[in-house]
Amino acid sequence: MEFNQAYDPFRALSSSWKALAQAPLPLLIGGVILLLTQGGTGGFQGNPSNIHGGMHDVDWHRIAPFVLAFIGFACCVGIVCFLLSSWVMVGYANTVEEVLRTGKGELGRVFDAKGRFVSMVLARLLCIVVAIAAALPFIVFIVAGAMVSSGFHVHVLFALLIVIPGCLAYLFVYLYIVLGLTLADQAVALDGLQPVESIQRSWSLVSGNRLMMFWFWLATGIFTALGFCLCCIGIFLTGTMAQIARSESYLALTRGGERSGWWIEKGFAPPPPPQGWGAPSPPSA
Repeated sequence: MEFNQAYDPFRALSSSWKALAQAPLPLLIGGVILLLTQGGTGGFQGNPSNIHGGMHDVDWHRIAPFVLAFIGFACCVGIVCFLLSSWVMVGYANTVEEVLRTGKGELGRVFDAKGRFVSMVLARLLCIVVAIAAALPFIVFIVAGAMVSSGFHVHVLFALLIVIPGCLAYLFVYLYIVLGLTLADQAVALDGLQPVESIQRSWSLVSGNRLMMFWFWLATGIFTALGFCLCCIGIFLTGTMAQIARSESYLALTRGGERSGWWIEKGFAPPPPPQGWGAPSPPSA
C-alpha cells in the first residue's frame, strides 16, 4: 500500500473502529493505559501579574523543601509513566496486528514486550535527544532577541523582528526533522529493530511523505481532542482509535503484500497453518 493511502487518517480511523469493535477489551484497555501514561501534558495556567506581585512575599527558604519534594515526585511519576508506556507500546502494537490479521486479540498480549522493552526505551530517548538538539536554534533566536533589546526592555520591536521571523522560518526545519522520527517506535514494536536502525527506518519511510505524515498527526490529534466533547471521557474512545490507527497505518504500509489475506480485508480469519509434516487437512464442508 502506498504511503498516502496507508496514512490516510479517515481510512485508518475507519479500520481502527472495525478492529476496536471486534476486540474491544484488549484494545481499549491498552489504549487507555497509553493515553494515561504518554498522552497530554498540562502546565500551570495562572495570572502572571498575580504571580509576579506575590513573589516578594514568599519565604522561599521555607517552601523550598516542599517544592523540591514535589519536583522529585513529579519526576518519579514521569519516569514510571515513560517506562510503562514503553512496555505497553510494544505489546499494544502487536495486539493491533493480531486483531487485524485474525479478528481476535488477547489481553495478555498487550503486556508482552517480546524482549523489545530496552530497545523501545532507548529508541524513544534517542528521539527525544534529537528533538531537543533540533530545538536549540529556537533558543538561539530568543537569546539573540534578548541581547539586542537588553532583556526585551528596550528596542522590543527590533527584537521581535529577529525572534518571530527566525522562529517561524526554522519551524519548517524543525518539523522536517521531528516528522522523520515519528515511526521509530512502530519500527521497534512491530519490526524488532534496534534504536538507531528504527530511526533510519522511520526516516526512510517518511522521506518524501512528510506533508502526508503531518496531515495524519493533525487529523488524528483533532479526532482525539473531540473526545472531550463527549463528557470528557469520550477521549478514551477517540484516543484509543487514534492509537490503533498509528499501528494500523504502519502495518498497512509495511505489510501491504500480506494484508489481502487478513481479517481486516476479508472479514474472516485465514485458516491456521498445518502443525507439521503430514498434518491432516481440514475436513471439507
